[in-house]
Amino acid sequence: MLQAYENGIFSKVKYCENRTCLAWFVDKKGKRKWRPMSVCGNRVKARKHYDKNKLV
Repeated sequence: MLQAYENGIFSKVKYCENRTCLAWFVDKKGKRKWRPMSVCGNRVKARKHYDKNKLV
């Protein structure tokens, strides 16, 4: 924990923006919004695509 604090990792910890996910992750590059695509990212993008293209 002390090494993580000294290396500045705590400032890069973010929560996942997937509405159904309660996890936190380390965003090393500063651009990510959710955990890896295999876990949460694909679910978010698939839901957005479905909502955008569904017929009324």
